Amino acid sequence: SFTYDGKPSAALLKSWSVTRAATKLDEHRTRHVLSYVDGATGLVARCTAIEYSDLPAVEWVLEFHNTGGANTPILEQIMPLDLRTTHSSPQCWVLHYSLGDGNSAASFAPVEKPLKPDDPAPVVLAPKGGRSSDGCLPFFNLQADDGGQAIALGWSGQWEARFRQVDQTTLTMQAGQQLTHLSLRSGETIRTPRVLMAFWQGKDSLRGNNLLRR
Repeated sequence: SFTYDGKPSAALLKSWSVTRAATKLDEHRTRHVLSYVDGATGLVARCTAIEYSDLPAVEWVLEFHNTGGANTPILEQIMPLDLRTTHSSPQCWVLHYSLGDGNSAASFAPVEKPLKPDDPAPVVLAPKGGRSSDGCLPFFNLQADDGGQAIALGWSGQWEARFRQVDQTTLTMQAGQQLTHLSLRSGETIRTPRVLMAFWQGKDSLRGNNLLRR
């Protein structure tokens, strides 16, 4: 998701032209390309995803390209990961992550953060000073009662991730580059952090950690 000229993408994309393409890269990988084009300004929002058939995983990256002749309106709040997941029964979600290198005895320590539906604000994780592993690593394992999702962000700068349990059955997660607020010149292209998500089943969160390593 993103905001463009002060309007949320959920409303804008309904009127933009869209193309979809799928290409089989090899025995285990299929590339999917989803492109939206704003006819008024020439902005192209393109998502390129790799689907794996041998592992329950998918990775993707979002790009923006200005094909128009003038600078675009302001592009901000870019979240290549913006997901709402709902279970049929109440869940007790736990967010597993690791501290980054803070030059202390706690460097790289594992953290388990239970999520609660009555928390008024999301859990927000981000590194310090634009250093992607200073204070927190960009790897997460979100555990529900019967499995979960292991998530990695590919970004060498200032990323941000947000997790919030909305109610007993619903959870939202968002991630991207922190503090995006920019305009693209004619012909200019930018990309977002790459997202990898792996889906695991069972009661042991180590399943997600090991799957992410694979």
